[in-house]
Parts: sequence; C-alpha cells; structure tokens
Amino acid sequence: MVSEYLKNNTRFFKEGEPDENGISYYFITLEKGLEKVKQKAEELNIKNPYLLNALHFKDINHDELIKKGYLQKKYAKPRLKEKPRVAAIHLSHNIALNHFATKGKGKWAMIFEEDFIIRDNNGSDVKQEILEYIKEAEKVLSNEEKPQLHYFGHCYTGSKGKRISNKIYKATSNARPKCRHGYIVNKSGSKELVKKSFPMVDNGDEMWAKLNFTYFNNNDMIIYQDWQKKLKDSRRNKDLVRNMKDAKKTTLSSDSLEVKELLTTQNVLFILAFIFILPFIYLIFINKKKKNPSQKNIGIIGIFITVIIILIAIFYKELPNYSNATRNKKKAESKKQAKPTVTVILLNYKREKNTRQIVKQLEKYNEINRIVVLNGKEDQAVREGGNITEYIDDFENNEKYGGARRFLFNDLKTDYIVFLDDDIMPNEGSVSKLVNAVKKKGGISGGFPRVCNKVDGYKTTYKGKPDSVLIGFSAVSLPTLKKYQDVFNNKYATFLEKTHGNCEDLTFLTFIRDDLGESVTFVPEAKFKELDNSNGYSSNKDHYKVRDRFCKNGPENNI
Repeated sequence: MVSEYLKNNTRFFKEGEPDENGISYYFITLEKGLEKVKQKAEELNIKNPYLLNALHFKDINHDELIKKGYLQKKYAKPRLKEKPRVAAIHLSHNIALNHFATKGKGKWAMIFEEDFIIRDNNGSDVKQEILEYIKEAEKVLSNEEKPQLHYFGHCYTGSKGKRISNKIYKATSNARPKCRHGYIVNKSGSKELVKKSFPMVDNGDEMWAKLNFTYFNNNDMIIYQDWQKKLKDSRRNKDLVRNMKDAKKTTLSSDSLEVKELLTTQNVLFILAFIFILPFIYLIFINKKKKNPSQKNIGIIGIFITVIIILIAIFYKELPNYSNATRNKKKAESKKQAKPTVTVILLNYKREKNTRQIVKQLEKYNEINRIVVLNGKEDQAVREGGNITEYIDDFENNEKYGGARRFLFNDLKTDYIVFLDDDIMPNEGSVSKLVNAVKKKGGISGGFPRVCNKVDGYKTTYKGKPDSVLIGFSAVSLPTLKKYQDVFNNKYATFLEKTHGNCEDLTFLTFIRDDLGESVTFVPEAKFKELDNSNGYSSNKDHYKVRDRFCKNGPENNI
C-alpha cells in the first residue's frame, strides 16, 4: 500500500539518465529552488539529472498517511501536526529512492537536497571525488547485493566510526548520521531504506541513523547544507559581538576596578599597621617624661608587631605567585606521569589465524587504546573482531611499498605508536615497557635487537651492543613518525618501489637514528612470543644481501 502511494506521488520536473559511470543523480527540490539546483548540476558537470518535484508540507494529509501505514499514529498526532515539513522531506526522499529501486538505471544513485552547497572548490573536482569514492566502495565492499548507504559531508555525531579504508568509515553506535543533504545508495540499499522507512516513527534522520549499513566519506564537507555555512558565519559574528560586550563591560566597570585596586589586602595591611603603631609611639614618648618601664616595654612590643605586619604587607603579593608556581609545577609533573595513549598498528599479510589470535590477546591489555589492522592482500584479510580494533584494506600501498605501508597510515591521535608484525605476540606489559623507553629517551625502542651500520652491514646475530631493533615490535612517538612521513615521498618512495618494500624497516630506523640523531633503545624486558618458526622473507639470501648493502651504503647507492 505504501509503495503504491510512493508510485502514485512520483512527480518530476525532468526525468534523467545515469551518466557514463552508471550513476543516477537525483535532486530533490521545490519549484522555487529549481533554477538554483540546475545551476549546481551544471557546476558538478551532471548533464542529465533527475529533478524531483518535492512534496510541500501543504501537500501532506496526515490522516491519509496514517491510514495507509506511512505514519505511526502515536508519533504523528502530537508532533507532526506541528511540523508537517518533517514528513514532507522524508516522503520526498522515499519517492526518489523508490523510483531508483523500481525504475532507475545504473548501479548507484546520488541524491541531493536542494539546499546543499558544493565544497569550496569547483564542481568537477567534487564529482571526481564522488566517482573515486564509489570505485573504492565497490572494491572494498565488494558484495553489491548487500545494501549500502554512504553519506557525504559533515553529518556524523561523535567519532567518525570504524575505519574501513582510506576513504570509508562505517557508522557505529557512537557515530550516527544526522543529515541527508548528499548521499549515495545502491539498488539494494534503496529498497531497504524504503522498507525501513515505514511506518514513520521518528524524523527521517533519526530513523536512518539506526540502520546497520551506513558509511561516511572520510573527506569532510564535500557537500554540506546552507545552514552549516550560516552557522560558521554566525559563529564569527558571535565572537565579534562577544568581544564588543567584553570591551563594554570593561569600560563600565573601570571605576569599580579602581576602587578594588585601592582596597587590596596589601593596602589594607599598610593602613592597619599605620593605625596600630600610633598609640605605641605615644607610649614611648610619654615614658620619656614619666619614666614608666612597663609603658616603654608595651610600646616596643607594639612597634615590633607593627614591623611584622609591614613585612607581611610588603611580601604579600609574592606569596600567591609562589603558591601558583608550586601548583603549576605539580600540575606539570602530574601531566608527565599521566598514562600515555597508545595505538598498535598490526600488519596482516596472509596470516589470518595469527592476526585474529593477536587481536584477541591485545584487546585484553589495558595499556593499549586502539588497534589498527592493515590488510596487505585480499587473501586471508581480516575485517572484524574486537571492540577497539579497526580493519583497513591497504592493498595499493602494499603493492608499492610492502611493509612500509605501516608508516604511511596517518589517522593517528595517540601519543605513541607501536608497530607489530603478524607473527609476534607481545606479553602483557611489554607494550608499556617499549613506550616508557621512548618516553624516557626519545627515538625508537624495540624488543628484538639488530645491527645495521656501514662497518658491519646488516646482522641478526652479533656480539656487543645492538645499534638497531626490529621494527616489527617497536615503539615511537607520534611527532617522530610524522617527521618520517614528511620526507617519505622525496627520500624513500622510489627506492622502496624498486625493492618491492625490502628494507622498509631500515629506512625508518636509520632515519630516526642517523638523520634525526635520536636514540635507538633495545628493551630486553619487553618479552614476546613468536607465532611462526620460519623467518619469513628475511631468510631469503637475496633479500638479506639487499639489506646488508642498504646498511653499508644507504638507499641512494642500493637500487
């Protein structure tokens, strides 16, 4: 019955066609916004969009919608009678979705509300970003039969949710979409949205927010609404008004401030000392005439007390400063002692069993705030499990740079980063030991010693003190990692492409040790368990030779 209602109320200013990439573009607009929408479509280089004539709130008959099962009576009567626009907007979206699901061509529909604004660059760039996002969605979320709804623009609450890839985040319980001014949906997603929209028990944004197949575009504000722009402007204006009010308050209260300055504790002490000393001076002078010892002693004691009051008054201003300095020092010390935040970046390359086992164990450690699993290949990729773990497919960087992809992940906000290979299981407390070593000495710390220098070359077994550590179980601070990321493209990218990622760990380690001049600390107390007996590709002779040449000659003379 509801689908019939949507079908019968479908009305277009103009029906369109999908573009060459199989994307149908729908613009939902009232007649008064039609020309503006056409202009925006031209800016986006969309040649044949669907222009849907949106329902006006005056078109809404609540009783009819309740009767046909579109609105829940309990919700509609007290609320929508006052705000019928909410139902009109939601119904207009469902008309577009139902049309795409039943009659639309192509694999995807991009749907806009009329008040959307293109981000501050030209429309063709935005259209290209939308296309690239869809390609990534098709690649990462390969099952096209499953419903998918992807939001564009700043419309999430709380965090962005769980990261799926460089561009895509999945909505979670604390990251829910709250706007529909620009989104893409596949065929099965449009069918599911129409199905889940009936009956209407809340406003449309809230209903869609509870769905489990919603995603976000990582690049904020490709598309946003007019009110968001106005909000930015109003915030600037509010700051200006607030400054003017503060200035006015300062002017009006200047007289009272002058009085307060006169009546400071220090000045009051001086006044009291002056009043207090007068009678004692009088006693001393009288004593000269009457020669009364007791009066003389009282006068001396009184003057002594007065001197103490004067000294307190003189040093009074310094006392609060001293106490504040002490307090600030204690705050700084407590901040240093605060527990650091830690992200573990775990590489998974065709070791699904190991990866799941490591994640399960790390999730139990209180010393870790976040775990990021970087899948290097579709074969045995892991994409679920754990409460603080995110799973990201990074096949492209793996093809180019191998294990160096761990250094290129830049969605990091924690104090320290711990790198972990998929064959190493740290003992509880070992991550903290590595982090504390970096906190104390800087640079990089690791639980697996190595040698890499121009004299000895590359050594896994050695005598004496190690000058390197295995990156597969190591810790660095975020600022140190950022410095490496800043030079990666110019200094290491070409070399690592030609070696297929061989020496990726050595580029990072020697950059910290030799270029930055920071410490390399081996932490033997950071215990771990090796999950595989093999040495992996490190046991390959050619691989070993390349690493040995790198340590002796550097990347420039090693290609």
